[in-house]
Amino acid sequence: MQKRTNDIQHAGIMAADLFGNVKGTSRTGHVPQKDNSHTTHVPRERKSRTISRTIFPQFTENSRTVCAIYPYIDQKAFAATMDNYRIHIAEYNELIREKNEDIKRHNEVVKKNIEAGLNEMQIGFKAIFLKKNGKKRPVEFNELADEFNAERGLCVEKKNLLLVKYGTEVVFGQILHLYSKQIASKTKFYMGIGTTEKQSVKPLSLKSNYVTELQRNGVQSIDVCNKTIRNHRDRLEEAGVLTNYFFAGIKRAVKYEINSQILVVFDAYSSTYATTENQHVTNEKKKVLPVYYNECTRTNKINIKIKENVENNSLDLGTAQAPDLLISFLQEHDPQGKEVSPRGAAENVKVLRDSSEKLKETLLHEQELAVRLAAGEFNYYQPIDIRVLYHEALNGTMTREEFKSLIIQEFMKSAARLYRTSSPFVGSWKKAINAWMQKMFIGNNHLYRKDLMVDKLQEYRWRLNHAHKWFTKYDVKTLYPGDYFDFTRTEAKEIGFQYTKKAYLKHKAYQEAAKQKENEVNRKAKHRKERINYAKKFDQVFKRFFNNRISLNDLLDYVKNNLPKQYEGKLTERLLQFSATKYTC
Repeated sequence: MQKRTNDIQHAGIMAADLFGNVKGTSRTGHVPQKDNSHTTHVPRERKSRTISRTIFPQFTENSRTVCAIYPYIDQKAFAATMDNYRIHIAEYNELIREKNEDIKRHNEVVKKNIEAGLNEMQIGFKAIFLKKNGKKRPVEFNELADEFNAERGLCVEKKNLLLVKYGTEVVFGQILHLYSKQIASKTKFYMGIGTTEKQSVKPLSLKSNYVTELQRNGVQSIDVCNKTIRNHRDRLEEAGVLTNYFFAGIKRAVKYEINSQILVVFDAYSSTYATTENQHVTNEKKKVLPVYYNECTRTNKINIKIKENVENNSLDLGTAQAPDLLISFLQEHDPQGKEVSPRGAAENVKVLRDSSEKLKETLLHEQELAVRLAAGEFNYYQPIDIRVLYHEALNGTMTREEFKSLIIQEFMKSAARLYRTSSPFVGSWKKAINAWMQKMFIGNNHLYRKDLMVDKLQEYRWRLNHAHKWFTKYDVKTLYPGDYFDFTRTEAKEIGFQYTKKAYLKHKAYQEAAKQKENEVNRKAKHRKERINYAKKFDQVFKRFFNNRISLNDLLDYVKNNLPKQYEGKLTERLLQFSATKYTC
C-alpha cells in the first residue's frame, strides 16, 4: 500500500534517475498508465556529430569520466591539471616529431619521383587534388594523399603534423578557468536541491568568445581574436586534451569533455580530489625528455588572399526622372492659370523631361503674385504634394534661391484661404511677401538646405490649418496679411501667425507622448507574452524530465540557456517540491 509523505527523500530522487541513470524502478511508474506494457523511456545519449580529430587514439582510449558529488576546481586541482597537461603534451609532441620524420622521408621519395617527370594526366589530377583538399587538416590531407598516391603514383607530398606550442598552454589555462566557473555554478545548484549521489562532471561548454571576453580585475585576460582561440582549440582536440566533441547548432556552444587523465577536480562533499584510477594528483617523479636544440618554434604566418572576379552591376547614371505625383500635379496646375485640355495634358506628359523646369514655371513675379492673391484667385488653391517637393529637394536642379521663392509662394497661396470672406489690398500682400523673402530660411548668412525648407513648409501648413479652424470657431476676423504675418506679433492678444508656433509645439509634444504611450503598451504586452511563453516552456521541459526523457544535466542546461535567470531558482523549488510530494512504499 502506498502512502504520501512530506519529508524530503533525497535518495528517492536519485533512485528515480534524477541524473538520467535508471536504477531499478523509474519515477514514471507512479504515473497512471493506460497501457501497462508501455516501455519506460530512457534519456537519449548524446552522440558526437563529427568524427574524432584526435591523432593518436591511445591518448583517449583509457579516458574515463571523472565523477564527484559536489565538484570544484580549486587552486590545487587547477595546478595538478596543468601539470598533467604539460606531461601529456610533451608525450604528444614527441610522437608528432617521430611522425614528421616519417613524413619527411616519404616526401623525399615523392620529390625524386616528381623530378624524374610526371605525365600530363598526373600533373592535371595533382592540381585538381591540391585545389580541392589543400586547405584540409594535415591528418585528413595525408590520408587522402596516401589514397591518391596509391592510385595515381607518388605525386603529392604530405603535410607535416603540427606541434602544440607554448601559446596553447595559455589558452588551455583560460579554458580551464572558464570550466571551473561552469562547474561551480552547477555544483551550487546541486547543493541547493540537496543531492548526495556521485555523478559525472558536466561537459565543458565552449565558444571562442567565451574565452576572449574573460576578464580578471577588470582587464582582458588574453588579447587574442576568436580565430586564434579556434586554432588553439583544434590543436587541443588533435592532442586528445578535449574529447567527445558535440555540436548542437551554430548559435549554441559546443560541448567537450576534458581528458580524464588530465582533469583533476575537488569533491567538496568528501573533501577529496576526484581523478581516474590510474592518475596521480601530485606527480611522484619527473619524466626526462630529450632536448631538441635545433627545433624551430616560430609560427609562420601565411596570408593567403583569395581573389574573386565579382561582376559590378552599378546603376546607370542620369538625370532624375519626375515621379508620377509630379506628372499628375502638373497636368492639373497650369503655371499661368490657363485651362489644360486632355490633349494638352497628354502632350505635357510626352514632352516632360525635367521636373525642375516645370516647377520653375509655377513661379510668379512678386508683384504679380500679390495682385492675384488680392483678386482671390488662390482662395481655394490646391497645394503641391509634399512628396513632389521632397523629390525636387533631393534630386532636382533648382538653386536654393529659386527653391526658397517656390516654398514662400506656395505658403502664401495656401494662406489665401484665411481671406475667403475679406479682400486685403495688394500692398498688404506685397508687404508680407517682402518680409518673408528677406528673413525666412536664412541661418548664419546662408540659406537652408532645400529639404529643410520643405520640413518648415510642412510645419507652416499645419499652423495655417490650425489658425483657419481657430478663426472659424471663434468667428474672429483675420488681420490683413501685412500685419498677420508680422514676425513681431508673438503674443496671444496680438493675433499673429507667430503665436501659432506654441500650438504646433504642443501638438508635437502630444504626438511624442502618444508614441511613447503606444510603445509602453507594446512593451508590456511583449513582456507579458514572453512570461507566458517562458512559463509554458518551463512546464514542458520539466514534464519531459519527469517522464524520464531527459537527464538532469539536460534540464539544467535548457533552463540556463533558454529561460530567464529567475527560473533557475524556480527549478530548485520545483525539484524539492517534487521530492517532498512523491509517493513511497
